[in-house]
Amino acid sequence: MAAPLLQQSMESGVEMFATWMRSNRLLLNLDKTDFLWCATRRRCGQLSTDSLNICGMSMQTSAVVRNLGILFEADISMTRHVGLTVSRCFRQLRLIKSCVRSLSFEAAKTAVVCFVVSQVDRRNSLLAGAPKNLHDRMQSVQNAAARLVCNRRKYDHVTPLLRDVVHWLPVLYRTQCKLCLLV
Repeated sequence: MAAPLLQQSMESGVEMFATWMRSNRLLLNLDKTDFLWCATRRRCGQLSTDSLNICGMSMQTSAVVRNLGILFEADISMTRHVGLTVSRCFRQLRLIKSCVRSLSFEAAKTAVVCFVVSQVDRRNSLLAGAPKNLHDRMQSVQNAAARLVCNRRKYDHVTPLLRDVVHWLPVLYRTQCKLCLLV
């Protein structure tokens, strides 16, 4: 399908969606609407950068859009979403680190699970089949969390801590477990 034909098809599809919403007493808020063309990494350079004409308004295509708190890029690589999640988690770990020594082991573990590990688990089913480097970045957060809870140094081996002390599955297996439970 040629780019102008594809663009016209997309515009008419969104117009039909806006019409359906109006018939159901809903309103498409174009100020909060983003548009993203998706393609493989090699084809992203060939995507049209022209604006779309939706409901009489001109809408620019975006490089990244947010949907339900997840950042999607044009190549669906999830690198920005993982990067943002990892930076937020390490920020929370730094905040928890200041008070973790005054907490008992169970209280520290609960605080880390509530503020950090839950963020790693949140929407992790989207990372099924993702490249190993994305899982490794998320695993680094979990490793740092286990070291913090167990009061270990930065370069201490973390596998025994995860398995025997805090009883957390590695991130890759947590993702697989979540998918198995959903199925």
